[in-house]
Amino acid sequence: MSDVHTDALDGVGNTELRSGDGLWASGLVCCCRCCINSRLHGRYGRDADATLSREVPPMRFRLATTAWRFKHLLLFGSSICLLLLNPVSALAANNTYVAPFNPGSFTAAIPSDTDSTRIHTILNNTDKYALTTWWNTKYAGQTGAYLSFGGQSEEDIRGGASEGFALAAALSTGAYDPTTTGVSQATATARTARLIGSLAKAHAANTSGGWGNSWQSAYWAALAGTGGWQVWGTLSATDQGYVRKMVESEANRFIGWQVPYWKDRSGAFASDCGDSKVEESAWNAQLVLLAPVMMPQHSHRSAWAYKGAELVIGSFSHPSNIKSSVNVLGRPLQDWLEGTNINDDGTLVNHNFYHPDYVSTFSQTLTTGLVQSLAHQPTSQSVVQNTDLAYSSLINKSFSPAPVLPCPTSPAYVAPSAGNPRGTNLHPEFFFSLLPRGQ
Repeated sequence: MSDVHTDALDGVGNTELRSGDGLWASGLVCCCRCCINSRLHGRYGRDADATLSREVPPMRFRLATTAWRFKHLLLFGSSICLLLLNPVSALAANNTYVAPFNPGSFTAAIPSDTDSTRIHTILNNTDKYALTTWWNTKYAGQTGAYLSFGGQSEEDIRGGASEGFALAAALSTGAYDPTTTGVSQATATARTARLIGSLAKAHAANTSGGWGNSWQSAYWAALAGTGGWQVWGTLSATDQGYVRKMVESEANRFIGWQVPYWKDRSGAFASDCGDSKVEESAWNAQLVLLAPVMMPQHSHRSAWAYKGAELVIGSFSHPSNIKSSVNVLGRPLQDWLEGTNINDDGTLVNHNFYHPDYVSTFSQTLTTGLVQSLAHQPTSQSVVQNTDLAYSSLINKSFSPAPVLPCPTSPAYVAPSAGNPRGTNLHPEFFFSLLPRGQ
């Protein structure tokens, strides 16, 4: 993975200062630093005041706007520096440009260590299921250019998006093994392109009344969009346009959006006691931070980068963060937050009980860092925020003796028995209906 950068945000959600950019760095330190630290101008400086009024938390808006007026005094000089030192950054935005994943830029062989080999096997087993049992059951009878998904709900869209993501990951990285799957590379590529193109075409950005712009649709779009980005060259020009507009549409709706929290800054519940907002912010961030990687010249890339950072930083925020002055992307951690989503021990509450499944959604925030790395961009510090605490709670936190129930409506704690090691509150058949599994 790329180095983790901790400086101020730029237009792609990482840092403006790159290694080897000595002249660029000197010029910025000289007269442009205040423009960078604003985070909201990015490289184009479009609609910065409007963005600031939406993004800066209300309780700190007065101080922020005072600083903003001062920064405007130096904006003209900063712009001259940007033009002289980095003319490319001052080019007009190109909202239709996509920078696809370039697998040829990676020359190392697939790792052969034990963990990598195991993951490789799991991925190909998953792809085998997707291309045989799952595909034959759901789509073998469909002969049209685009697949029909039977509806717009989670059950209709999420499974296909997940499989498209897994297939694209294997095909684009050279991990796909036709010997294991029993399906040729050409057939797998064609089905993956058809699946992703169909998902994108069915989105509301491309089809009136289509799926999208709903509670979880950003996650489905992130899966299908990342898959499409990885196998971009296998998609038709029409389907490339569908994928781009799907990602753009879902990302745009989060500009100015208020990040949800389980508790507010005072510790009072901001939402239902049994419903942390961890996973919602994590999956929304996965989409919002895909957009500037995929469309690095887009006029909204700075707004996407800022909102994505706010989402991932807030996702696993805990009470101790509320007063933290630790520098995260150029500002104190506490200034990013309007609340918290987990406890200081890393546990969280969902469906009215302490829920380890939802703790594991830090994998979604880490995925954003992997996508940045695949694009040879610095990995943003924000994507790893508090993931160490969350992981520790999964492997170290003991729930014996039984903990105090977190909510008045929480189900009674029952220790797992030898005959029921999963416990009493998981419903594997529910998750199976959404996430196709390898066999």
